Amino acid sequence: TGSSREMDALTDAFNHLVEGLLSAEADTRAASVGAIRALAAALDARDWYTAGHSERVSTLSVAIGREMHLGDADIDILRLGALLHDIGKIGVPDGVLLKPSKLTNEEFDQIKRHPALGARILRLVPFLSPHLPIVELHHERPDGRGYPFGLRAEQIPLAAAIVHVADAFDAMTSARAYRPGRPMADAMIELHRCKGTDFDPAIVEAFDRALPGVLPDLHHEAALQQLLGRTPA
Repeated sequence: TGSSREMDALTDAFNHLVEGLLSAEADTRAASVGAIRALAAALDARDWYTAGHSERVSTLSVAIGREMHLGDADIDILRLGALLHDIGKIGVPDGVLLKPSKLTNEEFDQIKRHPALGARILRLVPFLSPHLPIVELHHERPDGRGYPFGLRAEQIPLAAAIVHVADAFDAMTSARAYRPGRPMADAMIELHRCKGTDFDPAIVEAFDRALPGVLPDLHHEAALQQLLGRTPA
């Protein structure tokens, strides 16, 4: 009938509209993710010693998140938030960021401003707001001695605490102009040593379980057992 043909046409038009909206949303998201990756790569490119740092921290953070059974939406926030975690370093002078020797206390104070600078940048871009807590709070510590706010364990968002662990691991194992990178086993031992003070214990344990799947060449079990006062089997 004429009415059924009209309904069919309306249904077809609606379906095409939905398909168009979904395609546009996917294109917008892909463009957004691409822009975030380009921004992170541009930041890393300022210092060849830390090139790829943001991508590695993102990969490690996602591995931890999956080990902790986070949902897909939380994993997506974690992935992009980790890519952006150091974006505030755009506002740190090259003379400090690229200094080939250990920083003075005053220079380190400038570095410590990068979470707040990053949060200020993200607040200008509404669709990045879910990632803001990671950028602003990824240097907070369970013992309250982190920055910029000195939050304690229960006050720190889980995603920010996860990125804090992944960031520390990559920082320890990456070379700097003034020191070589530490072995991965040593970095894991340091994370375990600082559980409950610098790092969330549950996140370190999840990282320990997840890391061999991300870096299959890592063999640190004997060193960890020794640290814990046990004899390896």
